[in-house]
Amino acid sequence: NQALEVNTVLEPHEVLDEIQKIENQMGRIRYKKWGRRLIDIDILFYEKRIIKTPKLAIPHPFLQDRNFVLAPLNELIPDFIHPVFKSQISQIFQESQDELKAEIYISDKKSKDLPFKEI
Repeated sequence: NQALEVNTVLEPHEVLDEIQKIENQMGRIRYKKWGRRLIDIDILFYEKRIIKTPKLAIPHPFLQDRNFVLAPLNELIPDFIHPVFKSQISQIFQESQDELKAEIYISDKKSKDLPFKEI
């Protein structure tokens, strides 16, 4: 898993539309919720906004329960205050009850050497 921070002029629902286009271009097929998938791109936060619509929930409603999400977030934005829980990402990660151990992997390869597919 990866986490990245993006600056955009798009509004959250526009970002979601673009993400879904990328997932579709990469071959994602939406069979069922929680099922296996080739690619899954989530919006974890959008500034400090809280959004809850049938199509979009921000902050992501389960990020606090998943070490595989919290570990990269903690590397990227440890001091960010979760707008719902009012706690830093580092604290949420430290207090996580998820038994999955998530470790940071650092590759010795440069991104130009990796097999990326242009879409």
